[in-house]
Amino acid sequence: PLNDILFRPLTLRNITLPNRLVRSATYEGFGQPDGTPRPELAEVYTRLATSGTGTIITGFCFISREGRAMQPGQCGCDADSKTRAWQNIVSRVKAAAPGVVMLMQLAHTGRQTLRRATGTAVFGASARRCLYFRERVRPLTADGVARVITDFACAARRAKEAGFDGVQVHAAHGYLLHQFLSPYTNTRCDEWRDGTRLLVALMRAIKQSCGDTFP
Repeated sequence: PLNDILFRPLTLRNITLPNRLVRSATYEGFGQPDGTPRPELAEVYTRLATSGTGTIITGFCFISREGRAMQPGQCGCDADSKTRAWQNIVSRVKAAAPGVVMLMQLAHTGRQTLRRATGTAVFGASARRCLYFRERVRPLTADGVARVITDFACAARRAKEAGFDGVQVHAAHGYLLHQFLSPYTNTRCDEWRDGTRLLVALMRAIKQSCGDTFP
């Protein structure tokens, strides 16, 4: 029966989800101006967890200031100073629903943002502008790519320290990693021409920072 499948645990590599109900990442808008999550976010996750959702994936969390989206209230995991706020949220949710699995979604918007939102230049895989945002885009240098890899790894470490059970790396929807994967936006001539190399390097950096068994 369908109910038997829905509420059966799902064992994956290094993690077991309590059931098949997964709350995918959505925009929440519960971040302070600097991206620190507000305490009210715990109430949202607690309602989901106590209602039977086995796994909760947070909304988009920017891994650096330059990777922030244009939406107000977006949360981030770009600084150690935010770890305690996330820790408080995770502990409140797990106290209410001990079996819930919590994953943080990590992302960098790349060219899909505005200078007024990030306070920095807009970076991408190449200089090709986004037809929606229309901002001037600076191609990431080799040093810039290395910085992005480090930023993802550091954000994952903070998520682990805050009590998250794993992280989800956003590599779709036209954000930075997707810009490297797509030949439309990746017109580079260096080693990062193959966008999968960046994704692999990033995953390895996260594993090195958080341990091989951290999902």
